[in-house]
Amino acid sequence: MALVSLGSFVCSMVPTPPRTERDGFAAAMADVPRENGPGTFVVVWPPEYAAALAALPPELAAADAVPAETNNKRSYLKILTLGPAGFDPPPELDSADSNERVRFDDIEVTTHQWTSGDRIDFDLRAGLAEVAVQLHGREHHIDCNQARADGGWACPGRPGWNHVAPTHLRVEGDDWPCVWAHPVTGHDLIFDLGERTLWDRIEVEAALHDDVTGAHGSSVVVKLEVDGVGSRRITRTNNRGVAITMLPTTRGQKARVRLFVNTGNDGRRHLGVNLRILEER
Repeated sequence: MALVSLGSFVCSMVPTPPRTERDGFAAAMADVPRENGPGTFVVVWPPEYAAALAALPPELAAADAVPAETNNKRSYLKILTLGPAGFDPPPELDSADSNERVRFDDIEVTTHQWTSGDRIDFDLRAGLAEVAVQLHGREHHIDCNQARADGGWACPGRPGWNHVAPTHLRVEGDDWPCVWAHPVTGHDLIFDLGERTLWDRIEVEAALHDDVTGAHGSSVVVKLEVDGVGSRRITRTNNRGVAITMLPTTRGQKARVRLFVNTGNDGRRHLGVNLRILEER
């Protein structure tokens, strides 16, 4: 998971006991898991106490920094900060709708919560390691299973451009974060997420790099398929900008999720896609 930097800090000249030895830590650890659930993240703060992460229950999603947001959508709608009594929470959490502190002797746990917005349960760009990628044609199928240093997958025996990986494309003059998904003539490039627990909707985005939108290239079709739920389709021609489609889903339902990319002619079809499973509040 990508984490934003929370800045530098000044260490006190007075030795500070490890957080796990402070009065109240055990009581806080007995209470915090009850607050934990889908959409909750624990930040150990300030960062000089990061060693205390090792003492947190393993079921907690936790780090010494606040998770970065993606396209103004939150990965978590509730964040708990755990630190010494009287600490100032990370400035990234100033916009929370509510901040409630609970003290356990020398330890305080602050709940930062947003009453509305979207939470990302799964993001294709961040979660490519969990996705099976295949290239399916009439005569042969290829598993794109060669790991790349950039966190993507290469397709064995194929040209270098035929891979998937986190990237940025120039779209309407801006750097757009996405997954490189260059189509292949006569083939389906398939992102298979396997069976996923669904929330309220799935969003898919697709765009061509600005440099190729002026070309007379073939249309590219991006199709979302969710077994037993439905499908959505985006067609990108040579228009600039990001196209978006959305499929409503039922919370708690489990279904196989796949994304298909294909074209009649792959010349200069520099395509990026995004897929997110979202919870609404």
